[in-house]
Amino acid sequence: MNRWEKAQINEKDFWKIRRKLRPLIRPEYSSYIKLIKKYILMNKNTKILEVCSGPQTLVEQMNGKLYGLDPLMDYFLSTYKMNDKVNWKQGIGESLPYKNSFF
Repeated sequence: MNRWEKAQINEKDFWKIRRKLRPLIRPEYSSYIKLIKKYILMNKNTKILEVCSGPQTLVEQMNGKLYGLDPLMDYFLSTYKMNDKVNWKQGIGESLPYKNSFF
């Protein structure tokens, strides 16, 4: 088993524990979101991509056309209730599964 495969197993194990904790939206996320909104003008047409989003994300708290990308997204979608307002996709940041200039 290579390092990448071990990391993916550890990530699944992490989320099995994390998703049982409350609140699901981490408290520090509200600070991050306020900071992002301070510097980035967002509207309903703004495309926002969160890379390595996992099943508990910042992008869910944003406005616009929302996208979440994670190497384990198929697992997350089959295991957890995921927010329907986000376009979830399995993939990695080093090779985005979107057309050039999409974002």
